[in-house]
Amino acid sequence: MDDIYLNVSRAVDPSWVMRDLSFEPDDWQTRLLRSRSTRVLLLASRQIGKSTCVACMALHTACFVDGSLSLLLAPTERQSSELMAKVLEFHRRLSSTPSVKQTMTALELANASRVVCLPGSEPDNVRGFSAPDLVVIDEASRCDDRLFGAVLPMVSANAGRLVLLSTPHGRRGRFWEWWEESDGSWEKINARAADCVRISPASLQEQRATLGERVYMQEFENVFLDSDDSVFSHDSIQRLFVDDVADGGRDVWSDYLVGLDLGSHVDFTAMCVMRRWRLVGADGEPEADSRGEPIYRYDIMQIRRWPLRTSYTEVVSDLVAMIVSRELPSWPRVCIDGSGVGTAVVDLVREALANHPASECWACTITAGSSSRLASWRWLNISKSELVGVLRAALETGRLKVDLNEDGEPIQHSDILRRELADFSSKLSSSGVETTSGRSEHDDVVIACALPLVIGALRPTRLIEYALSGQEPVSVLQPRRSFQVRSAFQPASRPPAATKLDDAEVDLDSVEWTKVTG
Repeated sequence: MDDIYLNVSRAVDPSWVMRDLSFEPDDWQTRLLRSRSTRVLLLASRQIGKSTCVACMALHTACFVDGSLSLLLAPTERQSSELMAKVLEFHRRLSSTPSVKQTMTALELANASRVVCLPGSEPDNVRGFSAPDLVVIDEASRCDDRLFGAVLPMVSANAGRLVLLSTPHGRRGRFWEWWEESDGSWEKINARAADCVRISPASLQEQRATLGERVYMQEFENVFLDSDDSVFSHDSIQRLFVDDVADGGRDVWSDYLVGLDLGSHVDFTAMCVMRRWRLVGADGEPEADSRGEPIYRYDIMQIRRWPLRTSYTEVVSDLVAMIVSRELPSWPRVCIDGSGVGTAVVDLVREALANHPASECWACTITAGSSSRLASWRWLNISKSELVGVLRAALETGRLKVDLNEDGEPIQHSDILRRELADFSSKLSSSGVETTSGRSEHDDVVIACALPLVIGALRPTRLIEYALSGQEPVSVLQPRRSFQVRSAFQPASRPPAATKLDDAEVDLDSVEWTKVTG
């Protein structure tokens, strides 16, 4: 009779699996194993026993739920295989249900249950499994967000359980976002090293001294911090959605800027529309920086993302329609990513706007270098690091904001912008060159938002100076720099013989240029 009760207890209480393996579960392990929640987040420190716990959970599901399917996922194949190795070892030691097939990546039992491990680096490979009873994702904070998009529909179809476990890895990604949410859709378990009786205080002090305070707090105290390679801090991203400019802090004068980042078959094409305001002080006078330059505030009014594989002609048609329909109160300045196929798109837009000269069309060729220059009339060659730097400066000074819609919520796709900003990282190559890119698959909205800021930072007088100078590649975004004239641009690249500057007609061919000071 005692054996019957014990078997019933094992069936309803997965923590018995740990006890049968001679492990005494901690309180957090007992809570996780006994949880009946279909969505669980486990934030756990290093070396606390999280892999052992979820391996017991998977084995219990396989033994006591006939015909069940449990998937073990991790960022890499090696990590998921390590988790699977624990399941195989525990099954060997318990032998509660005989196996009919066993490999390094899969276990099939006589009751038709299966446990399979997969790398999470290829989300499409996970889609081949249907209606799993349990999905465990190890090191979830380091997984590509696309993996969650592949898994969630699978477990939703049959009310399967999804358990995500990880140590913190920066204030970014879906794992962190779900941990921060307070809507009650996830059961959250926080297991710190200090709560584990098997880890001595002396050992923790040694780790703190060895790793340093920052790494220790992340790895053993479960504190989410900005990643060392993050380009944009969490606090600066949050300021995007806080209007901290006092009433009357914006001048009635404003203009409009549009950025267009071109995609391809695997990248989205994205557009960002901004309103640029001139800030004024309490005395009603325009604010200026230390060089006397006006200070502007930029409001993101619209973010648009075209579906993958949308033709460039359709994108151009939509862009031009927005401009010529006077959807915006004044003619905007447009800045298009001119890299690669961008040249043809720029030509299409300029041709379409030929009868609307009040709307300027600029182009930026994004380079891998560290400097920027004006390549031809209204065409900039700009390094990606400097392009991103302009966006970062606007964020950190609080001069870039996201508009709200009629319901008082951030505009459409602002969540994508938030996620791409958090994912954006900076790396140093083996040759010492700094590169910036999104950790995840896309950074199109980030680039679309950076492009308008570039032309918004340029002064008309400075652009003419650079167009005529043929200068060495130096930053066109840094004011008050001197340089020597070296050569003229080719006729095809030179600006028109007469252009307007501050509403005054200037005949550029009649001016002798020997040295220009910005």
